[in-house]
Amino acid sequence: MPELPTCLQGSTCGMKNASVQVSLKNTLLIPAILSLCCSHFCLATTPANQCNFERESPGSWYGDINMLGPVNREGFFKAPYSKWFLSGYRDYQPAASVVDKIKMNWLSYLDEVEITVFMGTWCSDSKRQTPRLYKILDQIGFDENRLSVHAVDIVPGKFRKTPGGIAEKGMNIYRVPTIIISRNNRELGRIVELPVTTLELDILNILKEEGIALTQYPREGELNNYLEKHGLEGFE
Repeated sequence: MPELPTCLQGSTCGMKNASVQVSLKNTLLIPAILSLCCSHFCLATTPANQCNFERESPGSWYGDINMLGPVNREGFFKAPYSKWFLSGYRDYQPAASVVDKIKMNWLSYLDEVEITVFMGTWCSDSKRQTPRLYKILDQIGFDENRLSVHAVDIVPGKFRKTPGGIAEKGMNIYRVPTIIISRNNRELGRIVELPVTTLELDILNILKEEGIALTQYPREGELNNYLEKHGLEGFE
């Protein structure tokens, strides 16, 4: 495999959501059709070698190859990731009532919202939640230019880290997937590893900004945040 390109350091992969209606019943045509659309939008905004980098992980029980750094939908259409991404997308049915509430009450608001995702292509929870997130965002018409997805490492010493540790610096990432929802660079809330209710309802509750505690493992998050900022100082 090639060396990790330096342009991956802290870079992002933006894609505009293609206005194409595709039936998910024909899974044989999905990768070819949507990959073509996503490739056009990704390559129009981002150099190709900044997206969907893969690295071998020999002997790992999580798989021999994983993506690392900025990724986009096109990357998930490639084997071996397409096996879980396409089936997860097809099978998940977001609650229509919740999707409608987001579309009716928060559609204009979404133009000010950014979503940042840290996930691992080796992680079972990431494999479950990532295609579900894409399905929800597609149904509410979210602009993928406002979505950044980062694949983290699995190897010892770099576990749950992006290349150089830049993308997640100061973000308090302690489990994956972590889905961070922000508005005008201010974090509104996050979903850590698993939703508290359902993924779409958690997103709606975060957008409401009602102070609802949504994060799984809050004490673990507080401890990790302290250690990132202060190290072991203060611990005896």
